[in-house]
Amino acid sequence: MSTKVVRWLFFTVLLSVVPIVGSYVSGTANNKPDLSLWSVLDQGDLYLLCTAFCCAGLGELIGLGVKKGELAKIIVGRTATFHILACIFLYVLIRNPSPTTDTHYLVSLWGSL
Repeated sequence: MSTKVVRWLFFTVLLSVVPIVGSYVSGTANNKPDLSLWSVLDQGDLYLLCTAFCCAGLGELIGLGVKKGELAKIIVGRTATFHILACIFLYVLIRNPSPTTDTHYLVSLWGSL
């Protein structure tokens, strides 16, 4: 692997997941009742991470000045934009509870795709 990919994996992906893991470990250490990995993930933090990763990738894609592969850039750019909008929408749904009490299906449905 190139050094750029290794740096990206360590400084972007690994370090951005540390607060989520820390929240889970902290809750486990404090013996909180009904604490599971799903209860930590149900807060919607992974949607924020996904949005940040897609925005960073979209910025890199736009920054490329290469005319070669223009159609691929358009397809990938539109897909990233769709993912950004979907993650924002799902994060808002999770953080702002609706009149219905069960919003767990959003995380389960999106995670199974």
